Amino acid sequence: MNLSIQSESPRYATTGILVLASFLGSCSSGGGDDQGPGGEDLEQLVSQLRGVITAQSIQPVPDAPSLSADLVELGRALYFDKEISGNRDVSCATCHLASRAGSDARTLPSGVGGSGLGPDRLAGAMVPRHSPVNLNSFHGQAMFWDGRVEFRPPPGGGPPELMTPAGVAMDATITGVFTPGLETLAAQAILPPTSRAEMRGEIGESELGDIVDGNFTEIWDAIVARLVSFPAYVGMFQDAYPGLLVGDIHIGHVGNALAAFEASELQCTDSPFQAFLEGDDLALTATEIRGALEFFSPASRCTVCHSGPFFSDFNFHNIGLPQLGPGKGNGLGSNDDFGRENVTGLAQDRYKFRTPSLLNVALTGPYGHAGQYSTLSSIVAHYRNVATALDDYNIMDHVTNPDLIATQVANQTEVLANLAPSLANPLQFSVTDVTAFLESLSATDALDLSGIVPPSVPSGHTIDL
Repeated sequence: MNLSIQSESPRYATTGILVLASFLGSCSSGGGDDQGPGGEDLEQLVSQLRGVITAQSIQPVPDAPSLSADLVELGRALYFDKEISGNRDVSCATCHLASRAGSDARTLPSGVGGSGLGPDRLAGAMVPRHSPVNLNSFHGQAMFWDGRVEFRPPPGGGPPELMTPAGVAMDATITGVFTPGLETLAAQAILPPTSRAEMRGEIGESELGDIVDGNFTEIWDAIVARLVSFPAYVGMFQDAYPGLLVGDIHIGHVGNALAAFEASELQCTDSPFQAFLEGDDLALTATEIRGALEFFSPASRCTVCHSGPFFSDFNFHNIGLPQLGPGKGNGLGSNDDFGRENVTGLAQDRYKFRTPSLLNVALTGPYGHAGQYSTLSSIVAHYRNVATALDDYNIMDHVTNPDLIATQVANQTEVLANLAPSLANPLQFSVTDVTAFLESLSATDALDLSGIVPPSVPSGHTIDL
């Protein structure tokens, strides 16, 4: 199976075939990019970056937890199986393609009722937010753009609890089987099948679509009933959970298996920057090192949000992005998206969205909570002067879907009124160099995810790649 990744990065650009290892080697340091703008040689640049890494205690990405092979295999089958969607036409993999490093390369996802894959998918229900990348999602932090799955104190106060839109339906029976450290990932995994646009479909289309909105328990029970009708799935559940009786299988076992698969098989950290952190002084080019020095400089403000081994604080910020697409029912036209405010109810959270990880970011465009920017360099340039970038944004430069061209919301004044303080003033940095550094966060093992794809799934449905 030959899966290709499309990227604007010179390290990883392809023309329909995978980048060969020899090509990767030819793009490593020493290929003519061995001096800084002030004449610094590569050795001097390496020394400077080593000093920054030590001063800021920058650490490599940790390993994912060790998980049983049987649990991972069950999760693999579930991830690629369309049986968990209402019309049996969408799987997790439909919007998180192995051929595109866990993304769909679309501005906004095309859900139920669509045909084709990735940018070529047509006629599906439009999902209002960009598909989050699910590589390296074993961090245990908040999930979704608005963080609606996370550990936080309950409304009445007290210690943090796993909070989700499912409320009491996500009970102790379900969460009790979640692997410690993967609770948010497991809870997130069982929510898309409850969304009409993403996976469940409409009334009259299937028994899942006929269930009233918000009845999570009934939806989940119906999904499990489908799965246990296949003897192969029953065997896989019982292998993954020894001693489990058929009548005791529930949606928690599904979510936990999906989380195990994602944590184990979608861990892609074999990047040039990771190699540099592990001691390889020749892993980065001079341009990438200059970009790293700018990225980690307090003057660029990048690390205000993009910090830690996953390059995210997993917090919520208003970074001044335009709004496009159907929105989340907010604003006068019901086509705006208030982001985090929809979870917390707090006006100060309006237009705040979760900071995404930057690992593999060059492979997983478009960028923004609604896929507003089509290239990595364009979203990087946005940060140099957010107010100007927002006012000057031209949807035609970044969006090709004709259904989206007329959907930009005229909310610039409201967005800028609540802008993150770190972005209130223009910033000075080289877009070219910072973009080059971000490209060095792309893992070579993310380029070819063919090994994660099963030859078939128990239902017999086709597999989206």
